[in-house]
This record gives sequence, structure tokens and C-alpha cells, in this order.
Amino acid sequence: MEFITLTTVLLGIVMVYLVYWLSSKNANYWKEKGVPCTNSFPIIGSMTDVILGKTNIVQLLADLYNEYKNEKYFGIFMFHAPVLVIRDPELITQVLIKDFSFFQDRAHKSDESDLFSSGIQSLTGDKWRILRHKLTPTFSSGKMKLMFKQIKECCDEMTVYLKEKKGQDIESRNLIFNLIINIIATIAFGLKVNAFNDEEAKNNAFLQNSKMFFKPSIYLQVKLLLTTSAPKIKKFLKLKLIDNTINDFFPKLINDLISYRESSDVKRNDFLQLMLDHKQKELELLSGKKNSVNGQVTQTSECDIPDAEPEDLELLQNLKRVKYDTNSAEVMRLRPGGGFLSRVCTQDYKMPGSNLVIDKGSIVHIPVLGLHKDPQYFPDPEKFNPDRFKNMDEVPKGVFFPFGGGPRMCIAMRLAMLEMKIFLAILFSSFNVVLSEKTQLPIKMNKKSILQHVVGGLWVRFEPREIH
Repeated sequence: MEFITLTTVLLGIVMVYLVYWLSSKNANYWKEKGVPCTNSFPIIGSMTDVILGKTNIVQLLADLYNEYKNEKYFGIFMFHAPVLVIRDPELITQVLIKDFSFFQDRAHKSDESDLFSSGIQSLTGDKWRILRHKLTPTFSSGKMKLMFKQIKECCDEMTVYLKEKKGQDIESRNLIFNLIINIIATIAFGLKVNAFNDEEAKNNAFLQNSKMFFKPSIYLQVKLLLTTSAPKIKKFLKLKLIDNTINDFFPKLINDLISYRESSDVKRNDFLQLMLDHKQKELELLSGKKNSVNGQVTQTSECDIPDAEPEDLELLQNLKRVKYDTNSAEVMRLRPGGGFLSRVCTQDYKMPGSNLVIDKGSIVHIPVLGLHKDPQYFPDPEKFNPDRFKNMDEVPKGVFFPFGGGPRMCIAMRLAMLEMKIFLAILFSSFNVVLSEKTQLPIKMNKKSILQHVVGGLWVRFEPREIH
């Protein structure tokens, strides 16, 4: 027994030493390259405040962005990994667009055992390029129009819910979350999820698993950082970004839906059907078959969409009148969904205008929130001022990234814009929105989450408008 105990202690000491050695061997990495860098500690690097829950990685990068305001770039350590943070717009444009071939991969690597890490956002090289090429047509204008009616129906359900809650305080993030879940369920999977019915929502597995996925926590943030900067440690500790319950639920759901549609020949205007149709076309091409009528190859035009109903035509006119573009660009400047961008250098790269060589495999971060709040580009940055986007040509390049940047920007941008436009047109044609006293002012963001969570919630009242 004593021998076993002694062996365990010795192994523990060796493990601690190895972790310490791995985390400290790069301690002088940035100094040797002549790059200004933050203070760092063994094992945790520059992540002390993040691990302690004092801030999140998005705000940390924004704060460091301001601290190094006279530098074009600076170095940090995410655990033991050296990371270059670029704050100069010209260099950012160079990395994201002009020299994309050197930085085509994102920092979090694909992992087939992890649902989140196996998506298009995590794929690298040719795997990403091929899948991106296949998915891009599913987000075309024609495909978006096919889903217009389903999105509108979800917004109408929300309107009914708000009228029932007349005069009551509503937490807006939860409201929008329920709407988005309804929309995703119907346009992606062809499912009917009534997230606005409290009784049904309690027992709905799709909704509950979705809420678990987006629940903020320091633990999730640390796992994400390890996925990005120390994948070997993550693999050694057998960590997954999301719980096994969630990791198992969605693949099984998709497999069940595919089996049902293939066996019953059911078709819907949703993304799952688009993927199944694409798969069928690839199989036909591989087998040498072609869709043809009288020997002529047929094509489906994106203009071949059902005629709009009268009420839909009225909504389309409202969409044109909604002052959306400048307002939404401004909202995404103040509260960007993605507070920073990550890229991996796929081959040694010499930074333009300097002697710095970014080594192959190095991580590069773009501090989006810092750029969006920089008074040099956006005067009085904490003020909500949609007029600053009246002329997009006046916004400097390389400082505004509401949906990411370069070829790896969000593939679903057009869908997100369509959803928001329909939502705003329906909402403001039916309600006046009043801020509730329950909202804590000034609002503060939850430091445990990389996503935008307001501490205490953002509470509002929806007062039905009188239509004359």
C-alpha cells in the first residue's frame, strides 16, 4: 500500500513538472521576436482574470487592445500557447483577406467526437473549402424566399404570445431566444417547437437541449480556450465543449429525421431537405445519371417560388420601410455577437512592414470588440448612433466585423439579416416597446459568458399599438 501511495505521489509530481515545463518553455517567445507582450504566469499564461471569473476573453482582449493603443500588434499567452493579437486595420485586412491562404483555418480544430467542434466553423483546409462550396447555394436569395413564410409564421406566434402578456415585463433575450429556436427548428429540421407555450416548452427536448448549449459558465469558457490554444491538454483531460446529453441528442435527432423522410418520401422547404437533395444530386452524378425531360437537362430556377399571399406582400412593403440597416449595424457594433476572431497561421508568414515572422501553427486573434469601441474609428463609441453608418464608404476597412471577416465570415449572414428584418417589421407594426424598471441601468455584461448576456436581464414591456 505504501509503495502504491509513493508511486502515485511521484507520478503526480512528474505530471505537475511536465505541465509546468510545457507552459513555461515559451515564456520568452514574444520577447525573442521583439513583440510587446503581457505579463503571464506558468500554466495559465495571460488568462488569470478569465479563470477567476473577473472578465471574459472578449473583454480581456478589448482591454488589452486599449492598453497597447500605440502598437500595431502585441503578444499574449492563452495557457502555454503564444497568441498574436493584431489591432492595426491594414494588417487585419491583410491577414483576413489579402493573405487568406496563410490564415485560412480557425483556431478551434475539428473533433468528430464533439458536436460543436465538428461543424463547418471548425473544419480546416480542403475539408472546410469543399463543405463551404456545398453549403453556399443553400443561403442564396431564392432559398431564403422559400423560407420567408415559415419565418413569418414564427414571428406571428410571438406576436400572439406578447398580446397575451399585455402590460407584463418580458425578458428580451429569453424572448428572442425562443423565437430563434422556433425558427431554427422549422427552417432547419422541419420541426414544430412552440417555445412560447410554457407547458410545452418544459417537456420539449429540442428546446431544453438548446438552452443547455447556450447557458453561460466559466467552465465552458475555459474549455473553449483550451480547445483553441491547448488542444492536446483538452484531449488528455478528455474534455468536450458540450455535455454528452447534448452531444448525443442532435445527431440522433438528425439521423431520425433523415430516416423518416427517406422512408416516407416527405419533402419540406427547409435546410435538411436542401442537404438531402444535394446528396441525391451527388449520388446521381456519381452514377452517371441526370435529371432530364425528353433528353434535356432540367434546372430549378431560384425564381420558381410560390406567389406571395396578400398579407405577405404588405409585410414585404413594411420591410422596405423599416430603418433597419443603419440601426442593426450600429447594434452589432456596440454588442457584436463574436467579440473576437481567431485564425491559425498555416505556413510561416512575414508580417508586412516588419521583420516579424509568424511561425506556422501560431494563433492570431482579431479583437473585434476593441475595434468597435475605438473612438479613433467610431467617435463617442458608447453612444448608440445609427447615423454613423449612413454612408458605409466612410467606415474604415478592417475595423467593423458584425459577421466575421474574409472568406470565413458567417455563411448564414443573409439568413440572419432576413430573420431580423421580418422580426422588426412585425414587432414594430404591432407594439410600442417600453423599457421596464426591472432592467438594471447602466446595463452590465455577464463576465462568465463569451456571448452577450446582460446581468439581471434586459426587461421590456410590449404595448399593443392602436391601428387607425
